[in-house]
Amino acid sequence: MRRADARRREGDGVTTPRANDEYLLGHDEAEQRRLRGQDEVWAAETESFMDRLGLSEGKRVLEIGCGIGLGLPRLGRRVGVGGRVVGFERNHEYLAASRRLIRDQGLEQAEIFSGDIERDVLPEGPFDAIYSRWVFSYLPDVEAVLRRLRPLLATGGRIGLLDYNHDGIRVFPEAPRFDEVIAAVRRWFAIDGGNCWVAGVLPLNFVNSGYRVLGVHPFVQAGPPDSPVYRWVEDFLFVQAPHMIGAGVLSEAQWAAFVEEWERMRGAAGTILYSPMQVGVLAQAR
Repeated sequence: MRRADARRREGDGVTTPRANDEYLLGHDEAEQRRLRGQDEVWAAETESFMDRLGLSEGKRVLEIGCGIGLGLPRLGRRVGVGGRVVGFERNHEYLAASRRLIRDQGLEQAEIFSGDIERDVLPEGPFDAIYSRWVFSYLPDVEAVLRRLRPLLATGGRIGLLDYNHDGIRVFPEAPRFDEVIAAVRRWFAIDGGNCWVAGVLPLNFVNSGYRVLGVHPFVQAGPPDSPVYRWVEDFLFVQAPHMIGAGVLSEAQWAAFVEEWERMRGAAGTILYSPMQVGVLAQAR
């Protein structure tokens, strides 16, 4: 139980109100390491979906919630030095990380703006594409944000959102304590106004907000305990468990039972984990 013991000591189970620039999952170094690992797990799927944005040399693209900047180099390669990549991010630590990445990688075509997508002034368009990954599942009013973004799109421009349909996440053989913890994750998102199934309703959100849906593109992974996707889910749960306990969506007893079950699963023959669905939804303004 080496991994569980190390992670369980993080946090004191106390929750405090978050500042306006903070996130449900936090933004400390442990979370930033987890984000880098998550990016590696889903790199091929991200690239595949970005290919559908229609970007090429000289185009202008806006990334909403660019976080620590992991999407900026991918977008920069697509638009070239003659294009423009704009990141929009509200968290100050993530802003600093994005700016360091831009500097270190020499992305002269990229710049970062600070702000909250729900209320602050947006970067000036028009943009040939707007892109976001794993952001809209945290927004309580998706359609309001989509309406704010629509005037920023150039004629014929595309908006692509990559996010969750949380159905599909399972581990086999059957693991009831794992299912309990996943249910807690979903409750945690919900009490903060988020939606773990946002990708399922994004097509309707787009239609209601004045867009035409161009396509829906699902991605899923599966693997045994030594696979990247298994470690991704494991990292998420062990980093975030103290916060879920503090929020009251998961009990200490439930977590302890899960840790015991998880260690058994690691050594069980034939153990395999299926990821939640990642779904890319592509649209144009009507």
